[in-house]
Amino acid sequence: MLQPGDVVDETYEVERLLGSGGMAHVYGVKHLRMPRKFALKVLQIQAAVRCDFLERFEREAEILATLRHPHIVDVIDRNKLADGNPYIVMELLEGEDLATFIARSGALSVPVALRILSQIGEALEAAHRVGITHRDLKPSNIYLCKHGQVLNFVKVLDFGIAKMSIPDRAPMTAPAELMGTPGYMAPEQARGQNDRIGPATDQFALAATLYEMLTGQGAFFRPGDSIYAILERVVFAKPEPLPYPQINLAIQKALSKDPEDRYPSLGSFLAAVGATSHTVYSTGGNLILQSSLTGLAGEQSLSRAAFKRSALKVLTAACAITALLFALKYTRSSARSAGQNVVAKQEQNRPPGAPVRRVSPLTPQKPTPPTTPLKEEVFPERIVGKDLTPAPPVKPKPATPVVTSAQSESVTASKPMGTPHFWITGFASRSPAIKLIHSCAKVHLGRLSLGHGTVIRLERSGTLTVVSAPQAVIDSGLNDCLRQQLTAMPMSALPQTVHISITR
Repeated sequence: MLQPGDVVDETYEVERLLGSGGMAHVYGVKHLRMPRKFALKVLQIQAAVRCDFLERFEREAEILATLRHPHIVDVIDRNKLADGNPYIVMELLEGEDLATFIARSGALSVPVALRILSQIGEALEAAHRVGITHRDLKPSNIYLCKHGQVLNFVKVLDFGIAKMSIPDRAPMTAPAELMGTPGYMAPEQARGQNDRIGPATDQFALAATLYEMLTGQGAFFRPGDSIYAILERVVFAKPEPLPYPQINLAIQKALSKDPEDRYPSLGSFLAAVGATSHTVYSTGGNLILQSSLTGLAGEQSLSRAAFKRSALKVLTAACAITALLFALKYTRSSARSAGQNVVAKQEQNRPPGAPVRRVSPLTPQKPTPPTTPLKEEVFPERIVGKDLTPAPPVKPKPATPVVTSAQSESVTASKPMGTPHFWITGFASRSPAIKLIHSCAKVHLGRLSLGHGTVIRLERSGTLTVVSAPQAVIDSGLNDCLRQQLTAMPMSALPQTVHISITR
């Protein structure tokens, strides 16, 4: 083992041991020529069997260097020590792995779990697009760290047994060879059916990980279980259902024993479970459209619903004050106009030679009639040329309601109000995705009675998914259409956030 103070290749000085596994040690090191620190992973095995693991270790370095994704640990360098053992240099992460966090805090809240899941999903989708299946996804290979001001920033680790389905690359796993961690293995892994291992295998492990985040315990194992008991559950048993119907339905499908019965893509699973940063579920499984913020290390979930309710009250009060000011202005204008007409009428009817008797237009000569309530309008043209008796008050037409996210659950479809036009924003340039989104909106939103100015927010989660919209939009089938149309598009072609604005 390396000791603090040892220097590797005249570049990396060992500071401390970060962790040890069955075949590797990880050290914290500092660069001698740059003010940066890294993690150095060294393969520690005997020379007699080293060649059996060397190629796999080097392939892990190649995979990590190739992927270069924000949610996958980054590799900076690789080489060999003087004793022949290879090493790779990776970015140094500060935080804890998901397994440690769950053991410390227990089951996570739904919004925190879904926020973590969405980041893991983005990393796996990036790997799947280049033909790489992780094959050993589990909480201990998911690291939670701080990234700038973002807490619970996910880094996926350990692609040491990843499967590369790339032409002209010989497979490294023999048929019927069992590789992975039993509690998170898909049934095809447990049976040694390596020819069936692919993205659906990672989907199974991701669903098992989400189950553990929400319950605090494994989907197929309990402490003290033997490997054979765990594998038997993986192949034949189903985990206990979750108290969140919509999430439970998605997880159970992703945990199907046959890969063909799972979701067609990882993005479809993420969309079905609602794994975005702004979508959470209530205990009854109903969709709640609100943003969520995670607290320190993801232990808290602070809703913005209270903030939105306060903002709505302030907006309502401001509108009421504005209405009062306008009503007061119209009332005074009406009184002036009426008084001036009375004076003009007196001048017109005065007999020749009669003394001039002026009446102040602002001083009524008769008892003042009851004041019209300020919430009702008095229009000047209704009393011009007549006496000062106020006309019956006319109630203003109700304004078109503005649908906010707090009110969205009460919005229902009704008779369409003219032909809607859909404006799609969020793309840096013209993209084929815009046309696909527009076609889905035209089919599923065209028949809804959505008011002018309604804005629908989409966020990237495998494909684009509705995260803020009236309830009628959520029930319309727009999400299913977006999944079907956009699943084949690369993630890089889709922005993080897209808005659909409706005009009439």
